[in-house]
Amino acid sequence: MYAPVHSEKGINWQQVARELDDKAGYSDADIYADAHQVTIVADQDKYRDKNEATQRAATVLANHVPESVGEYHIVRRSQRLPVESTAVDSKAFCEVQTASIPLGQPEPLSHRAEPLSDINGQPALRSEPSRFTYGIEPTLTQSVGGAESFYMYQVALKDSADYRLSDHWSVGGAASLNLINNYDRFNYKTPPTDTTLPRVRTWIREYVTSSDLLLTNLQLTCMDNPATDWYTQVYGGYLEMMYAGVGSEVLYRPFGERWALGLDVNYVKQRDWNDIMRTADYDVVTGHLTAYWEMPYVEGAFAKISVGRYLAGDYGVTVDLSRRFDSGIVAGAFATKTDVSSKDYGEGSFTKGFYISIPFDLMFTEPTVKRGAVGWVPLTRDGGQMLQRRNGLYGVAGEIR
Repeated sequence: MYAPVHSEKGINWQQVARELDDKAGYSDADIYADAHQVTIVADQDKYRDKNEATQRAATVLANHVPESVGEYHIVRRSQRLPVESTAVDSKAFCEVQTASIPLGQPEPLSHRAEPLSDINGQPALRSEPSRFTYGIEPTLTQSVGGAESFYMYQVALKDSADYRLSDHWSVGGAASLNLINNYDRFNYKTPPTDTTLPRVRTWIREYVTSSDLLLTNLQLTCMDNPATDWYTQVYGGYLEMMYAGVGSEVLYRPFGERWALGLDVNYVKQRDWNDIMRTADYDVVTGHLTAYWEMPYVEGAFAKISVGRYLAGDYGVTVDLSRRFDSGIVAGAFATKTDVSSKDYGEGSFTKGFYISIPFDLMFTEPTVKRGAVGWVPLTRDGGQMLQRRNGLYGVAGEIR
């Protein structure tokens, strides 16, 4: 409900920031203001429904700033990068909230998406976000249909931590604590041919069973937003459980479009499962050009198509099709076909699988943007295997629209 609480003594911007966090999920807000508009730049880490978060943030601002302020600009930030902006017409918003629209007239449009641009107004409040963040979550790794065991699995606890060095630079890592697994049954035998692929994933048993506690990631990362619609990152270190190296990625996500385009290039070396801090002899340059497309024909349908070089040095394409339902659940399937013959690939002929992603707020009373994912891969083989990079730019920037 619109009920202005500001006084002639001025606006308590500290109180505004606290309410933006508590009531709208916009944390660590930087606030800029002048006589005509107020802009907040903040992380939104509470509400999965972006429109609900926007409505709540606009209500907080309407309750604190004078009616003479014509627009609120709400800029969502991720990994300290601005990723989307919404402009709210304060007059139209208050009319809708107070139901003061004359009978018979259509409801005015109170907010609209807008391109990211330079921020206007004087700094009213600058946040001091915590540099250190951490989290613990359960993980499930599994494959179905193998010759050694029909169902192979590992249940583990993943502990991740990040320390922000500056707005662009951070160092982060993750460790996995094994709870239970049956990968000791995985006994893959290299096919007896002269053109067999290098073993880039079929050493999975050796990694999973080498220790109950594994350092799966430790990397230095720099992310930037060098121009409108462009995002970049460079990174180096232990990039995943099996590979260490360096890489870079660039993402072009044009405003108002249903598509985006990304490119990543990486030089990696296989990690030694006997001493996870060292590397083995195998190295490769791998990377992909990836197109992201929100398909207009089916509501919630999404396509991700990647073309490039995989860990075994094979070239090919991965097609990933998914759909997001009204509940927020995402179900998808993927398939990869490369220049590796079915004979050299082995049982299964090509890589494929499917997955389900479930928002946690369906199971808890408190709102959250966190999700849990479960994936199934019929077989673990070496062809068509991608590097499992942390914090891909499309995931950082979020949905296209």
